[in-house]
Amino acid sequence: MTTAAGSAEGSPRPSAPGGSRYRRPRRTPPRSATAVEVLQPFDAVRAGVAVSALALVDEHLRGELEAILRDVVELTGFQVAAVARLRDDDHLQMIAEVGAGISPEQMEESAIPLDLWLACVGQSGDWGLWKFSSAEDVSEEVLAHTWIADLPDATGEDDWDPRNELVCPIYDTEERLVASLLVDVPGDGKLPGAARRQHLNQVGALASRAILAAIEREETRQRLRLLHAVRAAAAPSDESSFGQVMYAATAALEAGVVADRVGVVWFASDLTVEQRTVTPTMVGRPRWTDAVVDRDQVVAWWSHDEVGRTPPRRRDDGSRQAGLLVVPIGTDRACLGALALERSAIRAPWTRAEVRGAREFAAELAHAAQQHLGRREEQQLVDELRETVEEHSRLAAGVRHDLGAPLGAIRNYLDLLTTAQDNPQLHQRILDALRVGTAEVQEVAQALHAFHRAEEAGDVLDDVPVDVVALLRETTELYTVRAENADLTLTLEATASEALVSGSATELRRVLSNLTSNAIKYTPSGGKVVIRVDRSEHQVTLSWTDTGIGMSAPELERIWDDFWRSDDPWVRSRPGTGLGMVIVARLVADLGGQVEIASEPQVGTTVWVRLPML
Repeated sequence: MTTAAGSAEGSPRPSAPGGSRYRRPRRTPPRSATAVEVLQPFDAVRAGVAVSALALVDEHLRGELEAILRDVVELTGFQVAAVARLRDDDHLQMIAEVGAGISPEQMEESAIPLDLWLACVGQSGDWGLWKFSSAEDVSEEVLAHTWIADLPDATGEDDWDPRNELVCPIYDTEERLVASLLVDVPGDGKLPGAARRQHLNQVGALASRAILAAIEREETRQRLRLLHAVRAAAAPSDESSFGQVMYAATAALEAGVVADRVGVVWFASDLTVEQRTVTPTMVGRPRWTDAVVDRDQVVAWWSHDEVGRTPPRRRDDGSRQAGLLVVPIGTDRACLGALALERSAIRAPWTRAEVRGAREFAAELAHAAQQHLGRREEQQLVDELRETVEEHSRLAAGVRHDLGAPLGAIRNYLDLLTTAQDNPQLHQRILDALRVGTAEVQEVAQALHAFHRAEEAGDVLDDVPVDVVALLRETTELYTVRAENADLTLTLEATASEALVSGSATELRRVLSNLTSNAIKYTPSGGKVVIRVDRSEHQVTLSWTDTGIGMSAPELERIWDDFWRSDDPWVRSRPGTGLGMVIVARLVADLGGQVEIASEPQVGTTVWVRLPML
């Protein structure tokens, strides 16, 4: 009795064990009516004994085939009946049998290539729907894939030989081979006569239609399962997390393709969080996909619109290798990850419908991932916009405060100015106060202008040699009077007389002025501000150390945020926009340098600026 199976398309076909024959437990009955009654296991067959099926059938199809084969056995008088189904890799594989006791492993190993089976059928005798090959016509190559009953060879002209083949090919409406029905071991031990052959054709026609209808119903169920899996992958995840959607979708796919394990591996850096998401068959287990998914290989498959497919097979050493299907998950522009499915070694290779369904599933999963990333990006943009609005609101409040105080004072002094014409001392005090107020307004305007320049994408700094030590000396002299007025000690300690850097003198002077001004502004009366210059072979380090109010760790984390100012009332009482350190950081970065800061509340702050030297 010939069965059929093989390997997945594009993979090496496993060689059939040369000359091996799968036999029932030895029973050698005499050819008598009494023996026939003993041999016909109808009660056992009706109870489901000796019926096997592989992954090529689902539970519904298995039940339907069992019922059909029982009827075939009972109506034809043969003790063994089986159905072999054509696989996508052009191999015929037995998927159900009655009376032979063939195990699933034996069904797999007895696979027969379609061309070999067709060659055998082509030489067969034509019994109508049935094709008969006598023992003399069956080649050894075919016998290598054949189950042979453990019965004596035929001795009489009308005796049935256990090497005989009697099959009924089953075609669909487009005359394509779908399966074959085969019978073996006639109950009376004889070749069917003319009358019995006519009866066989009637049974074969009915059984073929029933088997074809059952297979078509099973294919419809499989398409529905795959469609359910694809829809699960495409389901909107507005109310569910992406991980929950992926979990449910892979569970549906596992059922749709009859897989033992399903896993998803993400390559995209934007999906690193989702790498921890498990699929149903990965709960509580090591990430088995790490051992079977090669990123470079998957990317190569994605670039050529291919999949990786390995059939279940027996290795040369006798061990079994599970079947593996790896499908890239990608868009037109990038490979985002891989979908991996594993099937145990005693099951059938992946069908074209399963591969097509897995590819559609992967495409929907890629689309879902893109939507997930899009929603995440949108949320990030919303958060950034909200933060920008809040920062601009703080800026407006800060500018309103910083401009309101000096402008209010200026307005008041202007009102007094008209009454102080005859009092020279009062007139001079009012003019001095107006100069101070104007200077504060100008400081705010300069800070906003500097921030705007630092934000300009096309702003290119001058690339000329600048002596940073000379600029720092000028800055220290400029702020000495302000420090004295605040009752502070401002000193410059320079270990080098010159340090040339490449950049713009204007922008570098703004950095030095900003840091010096901050150190003075936030140091209480009686404190100290020390500016140091140290140079090495390739770098100059500038530092500002003060004994000011300092900052806490949370405040240090926000010091580089646009428009941020401390909530400390003492800080808020000083003019400022919250842009000073932001401007410094951006200008120093343009100069190829780095800024670092360390601070401790009520102790002081140190800021380091490191610049590459010419």
